Amino acid sequence: MPNFYRSNARWLFGGFLLTLFSGFGQTIFIGASGGELREAFGMSNGQWGNLYGLATLGSAATLPFVGKVMDHRPGWQVAAVTIPLLAVACLSMAFASSVLMLGISLYLLRLLGQGMMSHIALTETARWIAATRGKAISLVVLGFQAQEAVLPLTFTLIVTAYGYQAGWISGAIALILIALPVIVWLMKEPRVPQGEAEVQVPQGRDWTRGEVIRDPLFYAMLTATLAPPFIGTTLFFHRDYLAELRGLDDAMMSAGIPVMAALTVIFALISGRLIDRFGALRLLPIVMLPLGLGSLALAGLGAREQQVRDVGRRDQQHQGDREQELGARGVIATDTDSDADRSVILVSDVRPMVTMPVHDIVAVRVGWTHVLHQQVGPSYALEAQGVVA
Repeated sequence: MPNFYRSNARWLFGGFLLTLFSGFGQTIFIGASGGELREAFGMSNGQWGNLYGLATLGSAATLPFVGKVMDHRPGWQVAAVTIPLLAVACLSMAFASSVLMLGISLYLLRLLGQGMMSHIALTETARWIAATRGKAISLVVLGFQAQEAVLPLTFTLIVTAYGYQAGWISGAIALILIALPVIVWLMKEPRVPQGEAEVQVPQGRDWTRGEVIRDPLFYAMLTATLAPPFIGTTLFFHRDYLAELRGLDDAMMSAGIPVMAALTVIFALISGRLIDRFGALRLLPIVMLPLGLGSLALAGLGAREQQVRDVGRRDQQHQGDREQELGARGVIATDTDSDADRSVILVSDVRPMVTMPVHDIVAVRVGWTHVLHQQVGPSYALEAQGVVA
């Protein structure tokens, strides 16, 4: 085992860095600046989500055609072109002046970062290593967890101090000064695979694509396999909005991501052992249980504080409505004795008598407003230029 790491460290680290720096095109990183971008371009959460979804679908449709270059060129040459283009996409995010330019920038980030960087890493690792391919890829994909632990929190700290544009500019600089020279140097030396991979012949017949599509069980299984990326992408993409709804600090939300990344690595190792022992099919029915419990916990996160804020906003609205009502009736309250059992109100209306139901006496002075919430009976007589006790 130690010999495997020593003899393959160069290529394993190159693949690891590719998956690490693919984070600039991942949802978990782009979502870190979602709030600032929505505010800068005056977009609602729905508009921002639609734009991102369109860019993602566009990159997914393009990747099969762009990715074919890996069949004709060595990975280091493809990386030498992809990484600078990804840096340009980061700069485009920083200096986007229109929604159209923002959409194009998102498309490039998704295609080059989330798409091509990951594609190069996994394809080249599979080329380099044959007999222990599974072990090698399991090490390379740890870069995804590393990016979750490092990039969003670092980006949030930069954004908090200098703004979202500085965050994207810093990403472009890191790609050019660190990722480009190191990855190209590591991958440029060719490696000839040693040995052959041991492949177990599956039992039973192979299904055709048409048979799979027509089988109802296929769609039932999709709910289990697609739910994690669907739910995770939504939460990470709208985490700024979630923090706003729950009254949480954005730095606090970002600080939780490294914890998530560490737990992902731990439970990935545990899950591997469980799959080897019990089989993937036996574990599939319960694989959604942790995700469901996590979603319920997230639904209750800060819910009590949110209810208190909602009540406060309703009280403020009610107070404003009462002041407008008193003003519309010609009542201008100028003084109130809040310590007395009865309140005294001076009025300036010239009508001989005004009778109105009052349950919340609103006392208004220069520079402050106060609601007594004092029950004074079904009606209260207000006499012009008089004092009614």
